[in-house]
Amino acid sequence: QADDGGTTTLATDSVLTIQRLSPLPAAGTSQETWVTLICGTRLVGTQVRSQQSALRISACDCEHEIPLKQVRAVRFNRPSALDEQWSEILQSNFVGDVLVIRRAHDALDYLEGVVRGFSDDQVQFEYEGEVLEVPRQKLEGIIFFRKGTTPRPRIQLATIDNGSFQLERVSVDGEVLTGKTTSGVELTLPVNQLRRLDFRGGKMLYLGDVTPHRVEIGTSGPATVQARALERLLYEPSANQGLFGERLALRLPGNEGIRYYSKGLALHSRTEVTYRLEEEYTRLKATVGMDPRSAARGLVKLMIFNGSQQLFAQEVSAADDPLELDLDISGTKRLRILVDYADNWDLSDHLNLCDLRLTK
Repeated sequence: QADDGGTTTLATDSVLTIQRLSPLPAAGTSQETWVTLICGTRLVGTQVRSQQSALRISACDCEHEIPLKQVRAVRFNRPSALDEQWSEILQSNFVGDVLVIRRAHDALDYLEGVVRGFSDDQVQFEYEGEVLEVPRQKLEGIIFFRKGTTPRPRIQLATIDNGSFQLERVSVDGEVLTGKTTSGVELTLPVNQLRRLDFRGGKMLYLGDVTPHRVEIGTSGPATVQARALERLLYEPSANQGLFGERLALRLPGNEGIRYYSKGLALHSRTEVTYRLEEEYTRLKATVGMDPRSAARGLVKLMIFNGSQQLFAQEVSAADDPLELDLDISGTKRLRILVDYADNWDLSDHLNLCDLRLTK
């Protein structure tokens, strides 16, 4: 709806995000169950059970039936102090299903076997040839053995109950939203459960969210093995945070304060990062400057290449206002970003490339 009360029609290609403006409802109960699909989609429900080859979950004021082969994990408890242990187990390599058990003193343990099914109060788990009926209250969750990968989502959807959906397509008909996940699951939910729709997945790539193909870190001192190892330890590129784990930040123009960013790269001279681009992007954009917490004498030379072809080169000083970068990178398959020494070698050379992104 436009400001004048009328309606405006926009082409989908021109929309990056749709955001809910009305206040969010209160958080859910402690009985939440979190279901993660193989594509990374997460549903938050209050009733979850298996039924033959499908999983049924009540989430977003709807009943959903999902093929069990699409389910990666079911966590019977909402996020807590056990999050780090849960994530570590979830990311481990197993050759079977995993039963994650709550132990005393906030510790998790696990058994590897085969999940045969689960209900509201217990899990049937085959371990060393014997089927055990384990009370759900003793468990943190179950993890299913799954192989393969799914495509990157074109659309990301967040719901008011902290659910997140990785989608290939989405449509709205009246008060009902229908989406298809990147792994092929069709899901329907009321529009009033929507918190945010993000269409940037197919149009924009934040370089802080991907792993470089190659990273090279130089040294201003003797090129000994020990010196290079220390340089890499101290000055490894930092994604979506400052060089030493702090928030990404830049001084505002005219030194009128500091702005913080959630996306970008922090690089120390001399560092070169290389990305192999699998898709066609046309622009590279970023707000660039020296970290405001470094000394005023920081000075680097920033260079950006399409393979061996130089696209940009400019010195960046701690005394400069932030630089708004907007480069044509059409046809680039191997993108190289080099932060090199200037006249002061590497003294206080902490360069932040904030909101560093590629667009189509």
